Amino acid sequence: MPAAGRPAGERAFSLIEIVIAMTILAILAAAAIPSLRGIQRERLAREPIKELVRVAKEARLQAMKEQRPYQVVLHSGGFTAIRYFSPYLNFADLAEFTTAANQVADDPLIPDNDPTINGASVQGANSQGTPAFDSPGNLPPTARAPKKKEWVEKYQLPPNTTYSVKFWHETEPTEIQGETLKLWVFQPSGVCEPLKLHLVRDNATFDIEFSALSVDIVKESSAVQ
Repeated sequence: MPAAGRPAGERAFSLIEIVIAMTILAILAAAAIPSLRGIQRERLAREPIKELVRVAKEARLQAMKEQRPYQVVLHSGGFTAIRYFSPYLNFADLAEFTTAANQVADDPLIPDNDPTINGASVQGANSQGTPAFDSPGNLPPTARAPKKKEWVEKYQLPPNTTYSVKFWHETEPTEIQGETLKLWVFQPSGVCEPLKLHLVRDNATFDIEFSALSVDIVKESSAVQ
């Protein structure tokens, strides 16, 4: 029978129905909050991977634009993208190069970067994939002290972040710690070595594989606590 004072066909919710509906909504909200928090934690933990993709893609574009090799230097402090000038780059050379590049970056009297490396033009790569120079040796005498404006891109890892890398020809991954460096080189064609990355940040773990052609992520697995 319709409730008193209401037209036929209209029915009010009873108190029990309202309580049941509110209980269901509370349960759904309680289940969703941990999931949303997990998504937020994963997004924050994944930031170094996002930045590595960004830096690598910019280095690749720079190599294609200038038609000479560029590299992403993977070190314990983070990622540094610079032009490739030596297969034997060490931590001291990297610090010297980036310091010198920063000093000339804002000097209007110093010309912008061009396809020559302080007078030594790049002729591409040899059969081993190592960039070749007109001048003798793999490292021009002035490569560590830039006299032209250099393109440099850097990202500093957040605290509590560790990682290891493995190139396709390596049997075991290399943990990047201390003064260990690994060079991820991009040829003028845009091609690079396939790279596998294992990154741990706080309570999150990521395993990433990068494409040799586009630097896109081709495989990814993660675990966030």
